[in-house]
This record gives sequence, C-alpha cells and structure tokens, in this order.
Amino acid sequence: MGGRGKSQPTDTGFTWYDYHAVYKHDNIHFLAMNDEHASVSPPVMSQTPNVAYVTFDKDKKKLKHISLYVNRKKIYDIDLIQPHNKELGAPHVHECDPKTGYRLGTKTSVHKPSAKQFDLINRVYEIFNNYKKEIQGK
Repeated sequence: MGGRGKSQPTDTGFTWYDYHAVYKHDNIHFLAMNDEHASVSPPVMSQTPNVAYVTFDKDKKKLKHISLYVNRKKIYDIDLIQPHNKELGAPHVHECDPKTGYRLGTKTSVHKPSAKQFDLINRVYEIFNNYKKEIQGK
C-alpha cells in the first residue's frame, strides 16, 4: 500500500486510514476518520463491493468527497468543496485506476461530473440533509 497507510485491513475493514461509518443508507456510507488530526482522504479500497463512501472535512460540517467503489476498487472521487482550478471548480471528478484504486494523473482524468454522477451527488446531499443529526452525531 505504500508509506501512507496500513498494508492490512483494519478492524473496521478499511485500508489506508482507519475510518468508522457514522451512517449507512443503502449502499451509501458516511465515514469519519478515527484520527481527527489526520488529513481527510477517501479510502483507496473497500472491503464492501459496490459502495459509495462519503467523507467529511476536518470539522465534520461539510461533505468533502464522494468515492464510488466497484469490486472493492475505487473508480472515481468527486471533490465537493475543493476547486481543482478556476475553470473546473467544484464539484469535479477524479477518475481512478480500476486495478489499483489510485487517482489517474492525466488531465483528461479530471472533469466535471456526468449526469449520473450529479444524480449521486444530489442523492448524497438529500440523505445528508434528511439525516444530518444522525450523521453528525448531534
């Protein structure tokens, strides 16, 4: 896995950093990091096939990423709050290598969301707004 994460799945079933699910709705799981001082990044792999993980900013107030996993590998990240550049803005999509789960480094691998990806973004925000108290633990 490299120097930035664990080589074996953790007790929570995640690799890289240690997350815990704060809310699950169908195949959309809202994750928080156990180490509140760590940099927020979505997991590269999942122990659950065909799932979308949603991660928060450090304050757990804003949604930061939506990551889609197929066959346990991340196929793309949607950055919700961090503009990639003035032209692209947020949200935008980073395509990932389906074999490794890591982001591709090409210019064509970063783009505006497709209609299907916008549907996922809208669904995530709908769940977040309807279950905000449960998700944020307030």
